[in-house]
Amino acid sequence: MDGSSAAHHYWNKISGWLLFACLVLAIGMSGQSVDVQGSATRADIREVEAQEAKQMIDAGALVVDVRDHAVAPPAQLPNALLIPQEVLLARIGQVEADLSRPVVVYCGDGNRLGPDATAALNQAGYKNAVNLKRGIEGWRAAGLPTAPN
Repeated sequence: MDGSSAAHHYWNKISGWLLFACLVLAIGMSGQSVDVQGSATRADIREVEAQEAKQMIDAGALVVDVRDHAVAPPAQLPNALLIPQEVLLARIGQVEADLSRPVVVYCGDGNRLGPDATAALNQAGYKNAVNLKRGIEGWRAAGLPTAPN
């Protein structure tokens, strides 16, 4: 990795952690929530296959795992931030971050938590948030790497 690539990779990791820190800080604050749980339809959000998600991630997209801590298996996408859906939905209106940054959202199978969280992000102004179709199951089926939680 040359110097500019290393710096770009480092900045992507730092900015992802800054967004995560904003979300964590927002947990302790009061504010409005976004109520879209169970309301996302496939027409409401953009979904991507595993290979497109990998390209987005390699280009600097933030990766958010919305599975619950208690049920999340011991593996996740590399560099993913584990932000359970209920936390994300409850506090998204309080987060101030780069709304134009691409965000790849995923859950176990891509059918419920991921689409709902992606719709919430889109509603909050994150127009480049996408759902990983088939979730981590689809990622694994495509033979892509995972990391320990």
